[in-house]
Amino acid sequence: MATARTNFRTVKGRAVYPWLNKPDVKFNSEGVYKCGLRMSLDDGHEIMEAATLLASEAFGKKAGNARMPWDSEEDTLEIVLKTKSKYKPKFHDSKGNVIPDDKLPPLYGGSVLKLKGTMTPYDTGANWGVTMNLTAVQIIEPVSQPQDSEGFDAEESGYVINQDDASNAEFDADF
Repeated sequence: MATARTNFRTVKGRAVYPWLNKPDVKFNSEGVYKCGLRMSLDDGHEIMEAATLLASEAFGKKAGNARMPWDSEEDTLEIVLKTKSKYKPKFHDSKGNVIPDDKLPPLYGGSVLKLKGTMTPYDTGANWGVTMNLTAVQIIEPVSQPQDSEGFDAEESGYVINQDDASNAEFDADF
């Protein structure tokens, strides 16, 4: 298999589980920078076609079973592109200026980003597919705080606990 490479550049999308400020070391002690990017199926169509063509050229008849670097969400007509790199990507602001490492804002899920890099095929015998290697990130709207998963917005009507009862309540795990 000849090493083919195709460049990619995304449109704006929302970051999904980004590991861009520091590498994820959970499954790789050397660390991996990675970021999913949620976008509409229409916005991702061009990249999906390029990856499919790359797989077809690299794997021939078995290209239909190749692993592709995205997850499809059929009910919302969205995809999440999956990018990664063992090297820290270069960062740019919304005007294209390079962001030095010491000025990089923390990036959490929901940040609006554009991603750039290369797609390459891989074949390990039992697994084959296309991977998206991340080289650069353009930050459009950073989300610099993790989203509060336990908080709720107030509702106009409904149940409200008496604050005196709330402080004396015991948690019952058998509900």
